Amino acid sequence: MYRTPAATAIAALAVAPIASAAITDFNEWTLLEDPPTPGLNASVSPDGSSATLTADAPPSINFSADVGYASVNGNTVAESTQGFYFRATDSFKIAIDFAIEVGDSPTYEGGYGFGFGIGEDAAGDSSAGVAAFATAGPPPTTIGGPAGRAPGIGIILPQFPTFPAQEGSLIVDYNGTTGSINVGVAQTPGNNTPDQSSDIAIAQFWDGDDLLVSFFLRGGLESGDIDATFSNFRVVSGNPIEIPEPATAALLAAGLGLIATRRR
Repeated sequence: MYRTPAATAIAALAVAPIASAAITDFNEWTLLEDPPTPGLNASVSPDGSSATLTADAPPSINFSADVGYASVNGNTVAESTQGFYFRATDSFKIAIDFAIEVGDSPTYEGGYGFGFGIGEDAAGDSSAGVAAFATAGPPPTTIGGPAGRAPGIGIILPQFPTFPAQEGSLIVDYNGTTGSINVGVAQTPGNNTPDQSSDIAIAQFWDGDDLLVSFFLRGGLESGDIDATFSNFRVVSGNPIEIPEPATAALLAAGLGLIATRRR
């Protein structure tokens, strides 16, 4: 049997180990802009280990606008051609560090928000996570807590008693058997155990689709600037799945191999 070079290369790719660790490389993630807004920007470090989201006003930034990154390149996993996701039937725990730097402008006015979570769509219509909101400063007064959304339902649970204003770790723990989601915050970056957490009973209202991961910075500034740096994303437990899945790649390789054989 003779295979074309292309078929041989794809066949080799199909049997190669899937580098799930690539989900920790933000160069593999997709920029989200909802909508693209002057003053809201994002960049990834050259090594892909961190991403910095910025808000810089004036002009004033509407609080409904945000910028961030998602682990897949479509609005849902089913619509995506690349990235990483988690099956809704599988349990997993993920975490990310954050560091907030507030500009020292004496005219800093307004507020901002940032967060980290999971969901069925990049628009956040079916999502849950941990979010923080800050009022004018510096230094800002920051409150945070769990938040969840489902079509036609908006839920923001009571805030955490305390929330680290400048740095810490955001944690999401999903139970694939029950659909329960525990979200929390640790005062120390790199900590996988939250100092305070809460369960969100929201997944029962979702469609049971596969889950993507995202983090974001939301506008709200009238003047001043904010840098929100996210780093050290880690999969504490569970298995992220690459798009396309190995089975899909294998079928594609087999098909091309068959075509190449028939054209001998």
